[in-house]
Amino acid sequence: MKATHFFVTILAVLLLSGLSFSQTVLPVEADAGPDADLTAALAVVNSGQVPNPIIELVTDGGVYKLFDEDSVTQTVTIRAAAGLTEKPMIIPGDTLDCFLEIDEALLMESITLTLQGIKFDGRFEDGSLNPFDNKDFIAIVRNDAADRSILPNLIVEDCEFSNSYQNAAPETDKVGNFIRVRDYGTAGTIRIENSTFMNNCDEVILGQKGRGRDGVFTPADTLIVRNCTFINAGNGPKCQALIAVKCDGDSTTPSMKIIVENITVYNSDQRLVTTNDCDATVVRNVIAASPDTMLAEKDNSIIAIEKASSSISHINVFDVAYAMEVIPEGEDPWQYILDNAFRISDGRDTGGEPGTPDTETIWNFDPMFADAENHDFTLMAGSPAYGKAHDGGALGDLRWATNATSVADRGISTPKDFTLSQNYPNPFNPVTTIDFSLDKKSMVTLQIFDITGGLVETLVNGQKQAGNHTLSWDASDVASGTYFYQIDADGQKLTRKMVLLK
Repeated sequence: MKATHFFVTILAVLLLSGLSFSQTVLPVEADAGPDADLTAALAVVNSGQVPNPIIELVTDGGVYKLFDEDSVTQTVTIRAAAGLTEKPMIIPGDTLDCFLEIDEALLMESITLTLQGIKFDGRFEDGSLNPFDNKDFIAIVRNDAADRSILPNLIVEDCEFSNSYQNAAPETDKVGNFIRVRDYGTAGTIRIENSTFMNNCDEVILGQKGRGRDGVFTPADTLIVRNCTFINAGNGPKCQALIAVKCDGDSTTPSMKIIVENITVYNSDQRLVTTNDCDATVVRNVIAASPDTMLAEKDNSIIAIEKASSSISHINVFDVAYAMEVIPEGEDPWQYILDNAFRISDGRDTGGEPGTPDTETIWNFDPMFADAENHDFTLMAGSPAYGKAHDGGALGDLRWATNATSVADRGISTPKDFTLSQNYPNPFNPVTTIDFSLDKKSMVTLQIFDITGGLVETLVNGQKQAGNHTLSWDASDVASGTYFYQIDADGQKLTRKMVLLK
C-alpha cells in the first residue's frame, strides 16, 4: 500500500468519527517505486474538510512526484519534516506544464500556499529535463470570469529550485520561469526568503500586468524577495531581468510594494531587477558577480525601476568588464555604468519625477567568495561585503555571511532605537509582514489583539538578539476588521494598527 493511501484512509476514519483538529499534519513517505506522488495528499487538502492542513514530507532525502492533474485550491503548507538531514525533493512524475498551479477561477476564497524546506528539480528520475509547456515551476493564473477580490498568497521559505526550461533545451530555450503570475492573475502577498534558484533561461520571478475584460491590474499587492541566491539564471535572449514586474500604470489604484534585499547573484543575467509603474520599489544589499556577455547583447541596464518613491542602494557589482563593449570610447567605464546601468525613471503611464540611485553605495569590489565556481558563496573573513548593507550588516544572501562570528567582527552596527514598523501591505488579505528592531538583546512578546482588546495570536514569545527582525502573520482564519499588534521588549511597549480586508 502506498504511504499516501495509508494516511488518507486513517484521516477519513477520523473525519467520519467527527473529530476535528486546529491543525492537521498529513505525513507522506516517499515510495521507493516509480509511482511515488503527492496526488492523494493534495486531494484530501482540496476536499476542504481538513482544517489548516500541512503536507509533511517525512523521508530524509526522499524523492516525491507531482503530476499534471495535481493542483492547489485550498490553503496548505507543504514542508519538510523537522530533523531531516537532507531536503526532500519534488520532481515531475510525468510531463508537467508546471509543478504547482493556483487557478484563481477555482477558488472560493483567498488561500495561502506555503512551501518550506523543499527542493524542486525539473528533471525526471532518469536525469532528462521536463519540458515546462507553461514555462513555470509555480504559477498563479486567472481567467476573466474569476472574482478579482479573491487573492491567493504564496510563501516560499528555505527552498531550492533548479532546471526550468520550456523545451528541455538549455542551450536554445528562450523561456522558463520559476515563479510567475500569469494569464491575468493577481496575487496578494508573494514572499520568498532563504531560497536558491539555479539553471533557467528566463525570469526567475515574473509578474506581468494583464488586460482582461474587466480592466488592467497589477500582478500582486506585495512582493518580498529576501536572502536568496541566483545561480546560472536568466541567461536566455528573452529574459527581461531576474526579477521583472509590470504594474497597471493607474495612479488611482493601490501600487504594488516590492522589496528585494540581500540577494547573491552569480553567472546570471546582468539585469537584476526591472519594474514598470510600481510606486515603491526598494532594491538593496545585493552582490552580483555575473561574468557573462549578455549586457552587450541586450541593453546597458542592471537595475531599472520606476517612481521617485523607489530606491536603489548598497549594491556591489563585481567583474563588470563584460560591459566594455557597450561603453562609448573615451568614457570612464565605471562612471558610465553608474550613470546608465542604475536607473529610477518616472512612470510611463502616470508621469512623475525620476528618483536618484544612491551611487555612493554602489561598488565594484571582489566580495571574496570561498569557491564561486563550485557554488560556495560564503563570504570569507575580511570580505569587504561585511558591514556594507543599509543596516550595517553584510551584502548579499545572509546565509553566506558566516565567516564573521560576532557583531564586532562583521562591523555590523546595532540599531540605535527600539522600533516597530507599520505592517505591509496594509490593508492586507490575509498575510502581512511586520518588522521590528531591537537596540539590545531582549525578552520579546509580540501579540495581535482585536478591536475589543481580546488576544488573537501570539507571534513571538522569547528572547531575541539585537538587530532587525521580520515576521509574517497569516490571518486566514480571522474575520475582516481592525486589529492591533503590540510588541513588549523588556517592558518597553509599542503598538500599531492594521486592517484586514477579505
